[in-house]
Amino acid sequence: MFGPIRQTVGGVDPNIALGLGSVNELVDDATSQRRGLATLLGAFAMFALGLSALALYASLSYAVVQRRAELAIRMAIGANAKSILRLVIGEGLATTAIGVVLGAVASLALGRVLSNQVYGVGTGDPATLISISLVLTVAAIAACLVPGLRAARTDPGLALRE
Repeated sequence: MFGPIRQTVGGVDPNIALGLGSVNELVDDATSQRRGLATLLGAFAMFALGLSALALYASLSYAVVQRRAELAIRMAIGANAKSILRLVIGEGLATTAIGVVLGAVASLALGRVLSNQVYGVGTGDPATLISISLVLTVAAIAACLVPGLRAARTDPGLALRE
């Protein structure tokens, strides 16, 4: 495609370097470093999401173990497994809600600093805030399910004897 242009320019002066390419190639070259950094940042973000879900799981598991007698008493006096599960998941989601709200406020406050680094995303992009909040909430629910199910399956008689 660029052969005739190169021949013509090369015939005039063979020492002239031509950087001809398609617009897509030029854009890819210009944005390759930022794409690489964005990919790395995305990988770190996924790692941080996994760590936060693991931390929430660990803290709820510890709380369930510490409150095993209380949960057994609740079940002994009539609470069903569904209400115990709802209690444990509710505690985890309360912690998550606080984190999501604080994170959204911080992102709005610090968004202006980073707005020139992310192309096409404004400082208060509602779609981004909502989607990130949903991802974090789903990860939190997944992290809360195992301790909640374990608490719901607690045998009150065995737990109270310990």
